[in-house]
Amino acid sequence: MVASEAYEADPGRIEAAIGEIEAIAAQSLAMVGEFTDGIASYAGWEGVDDEYAIEAGGQFSLSVLGVTQTGQAIADAVGSIVNGRLLELREITSTQGFAQENIDAAVTATHGIGAGGEGGGRH
Repeated sequence: MVASEAYEADPGRIEAAIGEIEAIAAQSLAMVGEFTDGIASYAGWEGVDDEYAIEAGGQFSLSVLGVTQTGQAIADAVGSIVNGRLLELREITSTQGFAQENIDAAVTATHGIGAGGEGGGRH
């Protein structure tokens, strides 16, 4: 199948994409948890109260915090993408419903026009 740049408002495809995006968010959070669990065994490696321990321990803590905050930010961003896709799905569904209602109303309003040769148009 050739890729297209045309946008297709297919609710089924959007729902599938939402599921995939949610899986990415969950995977990101799991990675943060695994990192935190894995790094926990290294706590205190730098020593306790000498100059090196204070400097290296502080830097180590900042690095760990930076990694966990980055992972959380990625998960939050992916969650925001999911929310956007859900809003898009609701809008598409609403628009499709509105269009169908208008089509049905037009069919009902025009039912029988021209039947029996009584139409007022040119013949």
